[in-house]
Formats: sequence, C-alpha cells, structure tokens
Amino acid sequence: MKVITTNLLNRLWKNGVLEKLKLKVDVAKIVNNFTTTVEGTVADGRAVKTLKDELDSLNNKLSIASLFGIENAYANGTCDNALYVNLNDPHGQENKTCVINSSHTQNVPSDLAWGVREVSYMGSNAIMVRITGIKTDGVTNVILTNIYNYGKWTGWHEH
Repeated sequence: MKVITTNLLNRLWKNGVLEKLKLKVDVAKIVNNFTTTVEGTVADGRAVKTLKDELDSLNNKLSIASLFGIENAYANGTCDNALYVNLNDPHGQENKTCVINSSHTQNVPSDLAWGVREVSYMGSNAIMVRITGIKTDGVTNVILTNIYNYGKWTGWHEH
C-alpha cells in the first residue's frame, strides 16, 4: 500500500488532475429553462426532456402534414385537368392531391410550369382548387386559386 505524500499529490496535480477537475459541472450553473444565455451554463435533465417531447410532437405533426403534401401528389400522379373535380364526393379520386405539369394538364394558367393541386371541398356548390407551384421562368413561386361557385368557375387568381 502506497502512502499519499505531498510529492505524489503534486505529481498527480501536474499530470492532469487539475484539467480534469475543470471539466466538472458547477451545480450552480445548471439551469431548468430555455431562456438562459449565460455562457458556461448547462441544461437540467428536465429541460432536456421537455425539449425532446416538443421535438417529438413537432416531428409527429410534420409526418401528419406530409400525408397531404407533395408525397401524395406524386403517388397520385399527374392530373389531366386541373379543374376536373368531384362535386358530390369530397373524398373522390378526382379531388385527390396531384401533380400539375403544364405540358400535360389542361385548365392551368399559361405561365405555370408545374405544381401541386389541392382541392378544398366546401359543398357541392363551392369547391376551391389551389395550385402551389413555379412559373415558367423557373424562379417565381406561385399560389393560384380557382373557386367553383354555384355552377361557375371564378378564374385563376394569383396570391
């Protein structure tokens, strides 16, 4: 058994014990909030858990939102006619999200290159078609709506 001497302590101190002690967290610097900006503070486990729960919730919402987005549009294919909708069945195949390609799709503005069409069914007398896409110049994003109102389309409106 070795005896701990001052000489042994000095050697341990010089060989890295001091540096290792500097890596320890000061308990006074642990915070349980998301507003602290003070350098050298660390998050308490409860704050990290809350943050993880919020991220999980957001990821879940994004997954749900993607069900109605571009992934389904590509799965449903290209629409032949942007204004061909089902007036009687809000969930009809004709009302599914789909891809718009100006070289293959009828009833789209001439300056639209491509986009995703969505149908909002408000009743058999009121249906909105929205296209989110890009213009033929290749750089301008566009959101277009056309509303079927009591037997008549109102025409494409850019937003």
